[in-house]
This record gives sequence, C-alpha cells and structure tokens, in this order.
Amino acid sequence: PLSDGRSIPGGYRQVLSRPGGGWVAADRGDHLHVFRPNGRGIRRLRVGPMRALVGWLDREHLLMLDLDGALRCVRLHGEHAQRRIEDRRWMWCSSLERGRLLLLDVEGALHEGVPNPFGWDELERISDGDIEPYRAVRCMDGWWTMNLEGRVRHALEENHLGFGDDIVDYISSDGAGSILTATKEGLLRWSIAPGISGIRAAGRRTQEEEERRRLDWLQRSTMFESAQQAEDEGLWSRALELYRALGRDEDVRRILGLQEGSD
Repeated sequence: PLSDGRSIPGGYRQVLSRPGGGWVAADRGDHLHVFRPNGRGIRRLRVGPMRALVGWLDREHLLMLDLDGALRCVRLHGEHAQRRIEDRRWMWCSSLERGRLLLLDVEGALHEGVPNPFGWDELERISDGDIEPYRAVRCMDGWWTMNLEGRVRHALEENHLGFGDDIVDYISSDGAGSILTATKEGLLRWSIAPGISGIRAAGRRTQEEEERRRLDWLQRSTMFESAQQAEDEGLWSRALELYRALGRDEDVRRILGLQEGSD
C-alpha cells in the first residue's frame, strides 16, 4: 500500500487517476474520496448517488453520470460545488476519450459530444440505434463498442472485420489504431482497427515514395558533383556522360564547346 488509511465499507467501485497526480475514488455510497499521489487522503465529498465517473475536463472539474442518467460536473478546487450540465437523461455513456463522449439516449440513438462544465461544445446524433454498448473506446477511425454479450463492432459502420463473433470481456485502445481485448480465460488479443490498416498502408506507401525521391535526389546530387569535378580536371568525356545522364543539355553543349576549343 502507498500509505495506511481508513477502510471504506464496501470498498471503492471506481478509481480515476487525476491530471497532475493523485486519484479520485468513488465508494459504494454517495461520496468521492480525493487522494494525493502518495496515497494519503485529502478530502471526502458527498456528491450523491452515481452510476460512474466519466472523466476529467481538467484537474479540478470531474464529469460523472448520476443515477438519473444526467451528466454532472463536480468542482474539486476550493469550495465543493456541482451542477448538471443539461437536463437530458442518458441511458449510457462512455468514458471521456480525448475530450469526447459517446452517449446512448433513452430512444436508443447514439450521440457523440464534447462536453464542458456548463454544457456542450459539440453534440451530434451519429446513429439511430441497433447498438447497445457496454464499453467503448475511440480510435482514429471512430468509436468501437463492446455490447453486453461481449461482441465488438464499430459505432457507425456495419463493420466488425477483425473481430467477428468472438466474445470478449474487456476492451481498451491506445487512442490511435490499436485495440486490446481480453477474456476471462486470460486470452489477450491485440488488433489493428480495420479502418486504420488502410490508412497505415497509404502512409507507408507515401513514406516509401518520399524515400525514393530522397534517394534519387541524393544520387543526382552526387552525379552532378562528379560531373563538375570531371570538368575541373579536364575529363570532358566523363563530364559529358554525367551531364547527359542528368539531362543537363545546356552543360552538355558547353562542354562540347570547351572540348572543341581544346582540340
């Protein structure tokens, strides 16, 4: 243990690391417990019944989903305060991923939004239903969800390529294109989001083309320097050969003139 402390009846149900260091833990009642990085408690806040801690808007503002399905913003700095960011109720919401949320409304439609302490910077309906997410992770190609049955699919597309009907119990992502799934039997699977593989392939082709152009430029630069050196040393035939290979017609004519003058 980081330090000794009082036990909490029932234990903690969820813990989030705090930006800048420390943690916040939700107990099985209606309190949040704020800890320093060394594990010592700072304060206990009574925030009321909650479903889940959603994520941090910044170090002092924590977003949570209450039992009624409303999103609440809790301020930890100074005098404790909290407020609902809107009156709408949500059946489910994801964790805050890079400032964005995936939410399921009471009609079964999916929304994606960017919350702030007082409302929304963005909120868009992205699907009319047919998805019952239990967990969700965000990648470069959008949101991937895991339902209660443990099946993984994309939130927008009828696309489960790479996952099929495999049943999983846990899903996580690096936020780019890698997805990690795990089962209770201990099977870990690392996958590339299908939409990302094409992007990465295109990126590799672009890098290869840029490298070919770079090597071509280096080769032509070396040939040009060799042609100049041959010209300085009076090696007209060698200089002509190199200038012709480089397509420098003006230099070819100039060398031919020098060669005729020398003869």
